[in-house]
Amino acid sequence: NKITESDETNNEKTITFSATSLSDLVVQDITWTPTNPSIGETATFTATIKNQGNGSSSSSRVYFYLDGSTSYLTYKNFGGMFASATTTVSFTWKAQSGSHTFKVVVDKDNTVAESDETNNEKTIAFSATSLSDLIVQNINWTPTSSSIGDAITFTATIKNQGNGSSSNGYVHFYFDNSNTHYTYQSFAGITAGSTTAVPFTWKAQGGYHILKAVVDKTNAVIESDESNNEKNITFSTVALPDFIIQNITWAPKSCTVGDTITFTATIKNQGTGKSNNGNIYFYFDNSNTHYTYQSFAGITAGSTTAVPFTWKAQKGSHTLKALVDKDSTIAEIDEKNNENTVTFSVVSLSDLVVQDVTWAPIKPSIGDTVTFLLTIKNQGTGESSNGNVYLYLDNLNNVFATVPFIKIPSGETTEVSFDWIAQTGSHTIRMSVSEGTTKTESDQTNNEKVITILARDTKPPQISLNSQIKEYNKNNVLEEGEKLDISYGAYDDSSGINSIKIFINDKLIDLKNMDGTYTKMTDSLPMGEYVIKVIAVDKASNKAEETISVTVQRTGPSVYFGSTKTEIKEGENAIIILSAVNPIGNPPMNVQLILKPPSGVSIYKTDWIKGGVGSYEGEFVLEPGDIKGISIGMCVNQPGTHYIDSEIYYEVEGKRIVQRDRIELILTPTPTPKQPPGFEAAFALAGLLFVALLIKRRKR
Repeated sequence: NKITESDETNNEKTITFSATSLSDLVVQDITWTPTNPSIGETATFTATIKNQGNGSSSSSRVYFYLDGSTSYLTYKNFGGMFASATTTVSFTWKAQSGSHTFKVVVDKDNTVAESDETNNEKTIAFSATSLSDLIVQNINWTPTSSSIGDAITFTATIKNQGNGSSSNGYVHFYFDNSNTHYTYQSFAGITAGSTTAVPFTWKAQGGYHILKAVVDKTNAVIESDESNNEKNITFSTVALPDFIIQNITWAPKSCTVGDTITFTATIKNQGTGKSNNGNIYFYFDNSNTHYTYQSFAGITAGSTTAVPFTWKAQKGSHTLKALVDKDSTIAEIDEKNNENTVTFSVVSLSDLVVQDVTWAPIKPSIGDTVTFLLTIKNQGTGESSNGNVYLYLDNLNNVFATVPFIKIPSGETTEVSFDWIAQTGSHTIRMSVSEGTTKTESDQTNNEKVITILARDTKPPQISLNSQIKEYNKNNVLEEGEKLDISYGAYDDSSGINSIKIFINDKLIDLKNMDGTYTKMTDSLPMGEYVIKVIAVDKASNKAEETISVTVQRTGPSVYFGSTKTEIKEGENAIIILSAVNPIGNPPMNVQLILKPPSGVSIYKTDWIKGGVGSYEGEFVLEPGDIKGISIGMCVNQPGTHYIDSEIYYEVEGKRIVQRDRIELILTPTPTPKQPPGFEAAFALAGLLFVALLIKRRKR
């Protein structure tokens, strides 16, 4: 107390301390994400650990406990921490439904020296999940308008209107208040606010229906509301059919007793939907028992189907009723319009057919008269009227013959005949039987018969054959060295020519293969006998042959007959020359030369012997190689054209041959005085002409 104070009693204070700075671990905070996890969703919890002491801590563990359990759920290690430092430790957990507590304990076993061991844990309470809420939002289908039997696809839209995601689930579907589901479909978990579509198919049935969809029927999915899981709809997916018997037809329209009649009922679906398969029943003459029934396939809206059946015709008037869907097994718009009735009659009608056809000759030749015999039968139940058989040739529509017949009783026959001139080739003859216009047959389709007949070509071709001498001497004698101009040909009006061949002494010299006339010039022919033959064959293989024989004679004398002038003036003279030469190699030959001047001319000089009236003659024996020639000096007195004729007679191998010729002299009326040339000069000129001719002949 060296210092004097007013209060000497308050001068001290006592503290307690440790020589070491200790850590102090606390669970500062616990967080989780997502904050509203759905059932089954993974939630991540994070604990923030703080060292609020003055010293660093060593590493340690954090333990997690769920809902007050004394057994930890899990633990996590963390490293040492400086004073005032923090660290985070996380773990995951699959969210479960309901409210929960989580406790986090740090350094549970006090392995870390702390200044305070009583503040090492923290507990939180939370609602672990946001629950889903599944509803059937709507149900739709396609197609919205369908027919019975069509496949319809229904689609239920499932919505999760809760705050949490749902797990996987099922939708069950029920028709028409049934307690048994028609089908069910699964779906995957749905997040909050999302939807999913669940489809299924169904075969459409007639009428109205109720469809109920129930989601999570067994409450397997935890929801915030379990009372809103179903939806009902009432619908009519089917547009109904409506059957009517549109008409009833039959064929043949005119029928006779015993005929098979085909009735056809046309069923129309005048509704808006397709029908199922069905049956149609047929009743005759107001009977309550159906005669027959026929099935038909489903009919689309607006379409028709034809249902036929057959019946053996009975005599008299009848009714036929057709009734579709008799038992109303097919749902329709109108069930009262399903029948139709017709009245018809059956009479006794004739039925004419060509039963048989014969003809003679069976194998006719072209041009033959063929007689046909037709047997017509009435195979109907009634008598026919008078009628005709119409005949057509080769599919032509023009009738070439009409043969009448009188009425034919039922079951009887009659015969008619007609003639036809056979024509070339194969032919069809169509015979059509017809009654009078007032009578109808039970069958109009069987009145014709067609036959094929072949007219044979037996006639050989016609041949033409002639020849003309291409001669040097105008004696109409074929002499050695001369040629023949042969005209030949053949015709066939039936089948036509196949070939024409011409031969000389059996050697083919020409060939043609069609109708016509042809010419062929031979080479120069030596002396001898020749046979010219033509053979023609037609296309039916008929053959014709024709021959001519010719003889090539030894060459006769070469003759020159000419005038020094062919046109002269009045008062002028002309010299007429006639000469002959016997070729070397020929035997001696007697030759007679005759020259016949016309009237109106006068002879002023000649060395000929005057013969008959107005003629001059000379006769010689010509040795081989001899030449004889004579001439006449002539003066023309009258203007105009004058003809001077010559004849040469000679014998070759005992045969007397004559050769004739003619020259023309024209006298003009204007006189031109002129001194006539000397006779010797005329003869010299004639000699020169004759020598020139001889040289030409020998060169031939």
